[in-house]
Amino acid sequence: MTVRDTPKTVGFDKQKFFVTDKNQVITATNTYAREQGVFKITSKIVGAETGRKFRVDYSCIDPKVSNGQGPVTSFLEVDGEATSPPLSLGSICTLTVPNQQLPGYALDKIDIEPKPEVVIGREPVDVTLTNNYVRSTGSISIAQKLQVDGKPANPDASIKVGYTCGGLTGEAEFKNGNPARIENIPTGTQCEFTDLGGDRAGYIKTASSTSRKSPSQPRNRLLL
Repeated sequence: MTVRDTPKTVGFDKQKFFVTDKNQVITATNTYAREQGVFKITSKIVGAETGRKFRVDYSCIDPKVSNGQGPVTSFLEVDGEATSPPLSLGSICTLTVPNQQLPGYALDKIDIEPKPEVVIGREPVDVTLTNNYVRSTGSISIAQKLQVDGKPANPDASIKVGYTCGGLTGEAEFKNGNPARIENIPTGTQCEFTDLGGDRAGYIKTASSTSRKSPSQPRNRLLL
């Protein structure tokens, strides 16, 4: 029988004895400890800011254990790099990453390379975790109201409104009272609006404003 694990101690049930005319039995016990190894995780973030911790769950099964012992399960908090605790040589570990959202971003996909399963060896096993994010976006729908001589009136012309939402600028046009919609604005962006005209024959424009339900926002600004 070949034993590959490293012996820690050799113990005898009797340290000293005298030879007599009777046969004496001495028991020697070899105590072994399993060789161990680790895996190392390097985390990367694509499409969002870095410097965040990510949780990685792992479940490891030791093929040499035959007494019905269940897998070793735990997790690591990865901030750039993390190393597992020592695990028995030959253990097969499966790595999973819970869906971890970042404010203002949506998780597109998670890549674990070379693969989500690692076999513990004498040398550290390197694993690269890449979280791929895309910017979350929203939209704004702008409705038009018209007052003539202090009384509500039905809009019957096209009016343009300019907008600046972070680095996104453009114009939105109301046509005969139909709402104007601005798409694909990054969430968390503050938007500002300006009136680009809308004169009405025979009338003088006395006021123009934009508003939203939240009273904490300025009347010509809103935070998406």
